[in-house]
Order: sequence, then structure tokens, then C-alpha cells
Amino acid sequence: MDLSTLDQETRCFVLLGQFFHTWANMERALHAATGYALNIDATKVQILAVNIDFENKLYIINTLVDANQDFSADDRKQYSKTIEEFGATVGALFHPTPDATAAGKPPYNQFLPRYV
Repeated sequence: MDLSTLDQETRCFVLLGQFFHTWANMERALHAATGYALNIDATKVQILAVNIDFENKLYIINTLVDANQDFSADDRKQYSKTIEEFGATVGALFHPTPDATAAGKPPYNQFLPRYV
């Protein structure tokens, strides 16, 4: 789809929709990986997933990678670094800057659903 043919408002909605779709796919993959690693069935994974915030999901996956001896030490270190960098990027996207908080603006993440 050529987004340049759309007016700015419609393009914004299309891009936001694509973002949320991609985010939902990523969270589903994170849930599936956690469930697989812990040998938890899909229903229990869903119950846990909606009650664990995203940052803690990353901590859990990072711990599972670190504890998995099937990965080499170098792989575990690289995966851990990637997960931490991803967490920092997500934090920058969804958490307010000190200036926004001081100005009395609400945190950005208060408007986002816990899961999509």
C-alpha cells in the first residue's frame, strides 16, 4: 500500500494500526516462548501473561535464556544484551520524560492496553 496517497490523519491511523498489530504479534511470540520454556499450557500462559507487565515478561525471558545450558555462554550473553536493549527501547517509547511528568502530563503508557 502506498501511504503517500493517504491524507495525514488516515496515514497516521494506518501506521498506528500496523504498530499495534506488530506489537501484538511480538507479545504473542514472547508468551509462546515463555510457555514453551516453562512447559505451561496455552490457557495458563494466557492467564499469566495478562497479569505480568511487559518489563517483567522481559526479565522472565532473560532469566530463562540465562538458565538454559543448551545455549553457549556467548549466545546467552548476546541474547541477554539484545533483550536488555529491547527493554530500554520499549521503556523510552512508553514512559514519560521527566519534563512531561513535571508538566503534569499523564504517563504515555496509562492509555495503552495491558495486552492487545
